[in-house]
Amino acid sequence: MPVARIIELRTILKEYRLTHILITDAVTAEYISGFRASQCILLVTSRRTTLFTDFRYKEEASRFCRRNRLWRFVMIEGSGYAFLRAVFKRGDRVGIQSDALTVDQYDFIKNQIKTIRLIKLKDRVAGVPVVKLPHEIEAMRTAASIGDRAFRIVCGKIRVGMTEKAVATLLEDICRSFGSERPPFDTIVLFGGRSALPHGTPSERKLKQGDLILFDFGCTVRGFCSDMTRTVVMGKATGRQNRVYTIVHNALRQAKRAVHPGACAADIDNGARSVIEKEGYGHAFGHATGHGLGLRVHEAPRIKKGSTTVLSAGMVFTIEPGIYLKGFGGVRIEDMVVVTDSGPRCLTKTPRRLLELQA
Repeated sequence: MPVARIIELRTILKEYRLTHILITDAVTAEYISGFRASQCILLVTSRRTTLFTDFRYKEEASRFCRRNRLWRFVMIEGSGYAFLRAVFKRGDRVGIQSDALTVDQYDFIKNQIKTIRLIKLKDRVAGVPVVKLPHEIEAMRTAASIGDRAFRIVCGKIRVGMTEKAVATLLEDICRSFGSERPPFDTIVLFGGRSALPHGTPSERKLKQGDLILFDFGCTVRGFCSDMTRTVVMGKATGRQNRVYTIVHNALRQAKRAVHPGACAADIDNGARSVIEKEGYGHAFGHATGHGLGLRVHEAPRIKKGSTTVLSAGMVFTIEPGIYLKGFGGVRIEDMVVVTDSGPRCLTKTPRRLLELQA
């Protein structure tokens, strides 16, 4: 049970002089409580933790709270947030996830419960699970290992004439056969010049000899995501393909050197970006260097220019520099890393050398 996260929430309670913290985002609620449901709302005070969900999850929530005595289960009656009227008293100061509530949800709570004060916590609550717990890291390691195995298999099955869509479907099927619950995002497989589309959608474009092939895909285990990108060549790589690939690989290695507790996320981005800019391709690397992941495939910390996030042991994120050149194609290499006291530990194990597939 993530008791440390409850302690952190209670620190926020004191900091903002709150009587309650209301957690309305279901993913954040799962991180805090360990209970998964499409509707799960948590209420945390200095002495009590309450889990609200609706009739669909009544039995599961009851069992969960019997096993986890920290939580008290209350079933939501009615629709929306009307049930909260019976929860608060006049003068309560309630911290809310202002980065997660819609405008309509915020207006409803504010208008229906006029005797309380709502305090916007922005992303403070979402930031509580930025340091992952050991069982969460293990789930992501397992998901990444499924991806590693599936990638090896699919590379042995690719043939000239296959379409991007066919390869993407094959890759997803292999991942499922090895135990992935679902793809955490739409699988990207792009050939030739289309590999210059950083987040392109697989098409009916057929594979040709000499094409770059960009794979970006993930797996899911116990709800936790993996994310890996590799770029390969169908056949023998040209000199230019080798040069661009080497630059991106060097950028990845330089970025990893900046990963350690106490480092700034912007330093990782700068490590990758400086290598690419020095080689004259800065204009062709237009996205952030990485992102956190867990129950979501994109979450804190953001590994980007200007980020002030200070790294702590247990943070998990991607490092994914790339170069994208119209007409030539794109190269991206993406690894998942865990921050440890001794530096980065890669969860993705697939080799980073340029793979040349045989026809």
